[in-house]
Amino acid sequence: MLISLAIYDRYFVPMARHCTKRPRGITLLQRLGIGFVFHVIVMITACLAERKRLGVTREHNISEGMKSLGTSYFTSSLGIGNFLSRFILSTVSKITKSMATKEQKEASLVEAIKTMKT
Repeated sequence: MLISLAIYDRYFVPMARHCTKRPRGITLLQRLGIGFVFHVIVMITACLAERKRLGVTREHNISEGMKSLGTSYFTSSLGIGNFLSRFILSTVSKITKSMATKEQKEASLVEAIKTMKT
């Protein structure tokens, strides 16, 4: 997601500005339309991959094993995603909290020095 956002900002928007002569590149409706088209392409690709997977499982009679394996992969990915998002949020929170307290200490020290001078 972050990589696609950088590509969008660095390459697509300037190219769209040049073609459309608009400061934002394309309109909001056009962005929604492009996102919808990408979503349809992704869903078609997922459908074709799932059809192929189901065909292989029927061919080799391993459908029950694939169901439990798919479920375990799904729940594992949810757990890992939940853990990573909590880890990132708590790390950012700790860093910003320590920076804020450091800035507050510096500000109170500067105030104390100013009051001592006067």
